[in-house]
Amino acid sequence: MADAYIGLGSNLGDRERQLAGAVAALARAPGCRVTALSAVYETQPVGGPPQGAYLNAVAQLRTELAPRALLELLLSIEREAGRVRGATRDAARTLDLDLLLYGDRVIDEPELRVPHPRLGERAFALEPLAELAPGRLHPVLGESIATLASRVRDPAAVRRLAPGASLRPGRSRSTPPPARGTRMAIVAVSIAPLGAGTSVSRHVAAALRVVEGQDRVRYRLDPMFTTLEGPLPEIFELILRMQEAVFETGAQRVSSVIKVDERRDREVRMEAKVSAVEAEIGAARPARRGGAKKPS
Repeated sequence: MADAYIGLGSNLGDRERQLAGAVAALARAPGCRVTALSAVYETQPVGGPPQGAYLNAVAQLRTELAPRALLELLLSIEREAGRVRGATRDAARTLDLDLLLYGDRVIDEPELRVPHPRLGERAFALEPLAELAPGRLHPVLGESIATLASRVRDPAAVRRLAPGASLRPGRSRSTPPPARGTRMAIVAVSIAPLGAGTSVSRHVAAALRVVEGQDRVRYRLDPMFTTLEGPLPEIFELILRMQEAVFETGAQRVSSVIKVDERRDREVRMEAKVSAVEAEIGAARPARRGGAKKPS
């Protein structure tokens, strides 16, 4: 398995729908899992003939595909979206998918160069990438993504859209409700970050990106907690992925408070269910490296 970062862009047709369709296609592809999504940015075209503004974003994948196979997948998704590659360089396009990074690999082959050869100079790719991987080092330039982004930042040309403008149709998934009797969970994730007084915002954001980057469990994002609805095994898997994402941001401890409910009994008390559910999660959770604490 490898972490890969995919740049997404569109400036023809329904731009937001094109990007959302690409994310859905990546999530459906065998051997791929979308683990995080950046915000969407509206950006001015770079080079090429006169054309309209782009929407850009970055998706993080956990993938079993080799770099060449992943590139072929991206090209096939572009074709399905109506992308026609012509002789004009940097022309407008319905969908543009770029393999920005593939782990720490450096690849220079015909039609396949990783990192993307122009990543270090493209604010429209670096800004969303810096949201997901600010401390990651560019394998060739040796500088962090955050440093590279700060060097080319241009708020007039790369504008982060309001929170409501995203790759998702809204803050709540519209997946069909589970059948009556399916057990539900209400999950509140609290984060103890590395170092006293450190802001928790980036740790919480990492967990929420995992929730928003999937479509198998219905969710609602509230100010104090996240409501998850769906089969308990899938909810447990999602919670574990949220916790792993937070540990990867440097947090030393993750605490998950869980209320398990059933659709026909919404008022069941949290205290009566927490111990049993946490025991199930603890049994399912793989052993962490370095002796990190399990959820409490």
